[in-house]
Amino acid sequence: MEPGRLRVLLVTADTRLCALPLTYVAETMRPLPRQPIPAAPAFVVGVCTIRGVATPVADLGLLLGGRALEAPSRLVSLRLNESRRVALLVDTVRGVESIQARGGLPPLLRDAAIIQELGRLDAELLTVLDCAHLLVDEQGQEIDLEHRER
Repeated sequence: MEPGRLRVLLVTADTRLCALPLTYVAETMRPLPRQPIPAAPAFVVGVCTIRGVATPVADLGLLLGGRALEAPSRLVSLRLNESRRVALLVDTVRGVESIQARGGLPPLLRDAAIIQELGRLDAELLTVLDCAHLLVDEQGQEIDLEHRER
């Protein structure tokens, strides 16, 4: 791949086109049954079992500050690191794309921890997500969903 390019999985959530860096994407699937997690952040809509592992499920619409997805059609399983996984409910999966990395956010948006950068893909605004920070609270601390369940 050319330098400065990023391979991403394109997904939609509500009216947004988002890019998930492929280095984090494990697989996509139909939404699975899930159970709620008491006291979890509003964007965490439950936990499901993916390949034998209890995995928190986040609604990408809520995660991005919008509304809950009405009828998400896909679940995207992400590996945040060796031991942490999360699944995102999305409206659609558009496919894999190679995009030009722009390198950051405008100064006013630098505190938007889950957004790596903004760009355009054809005529659409593209939000590239920083998957490593998906489960981080307002203080920059990792959200520990395992201990919240108890």
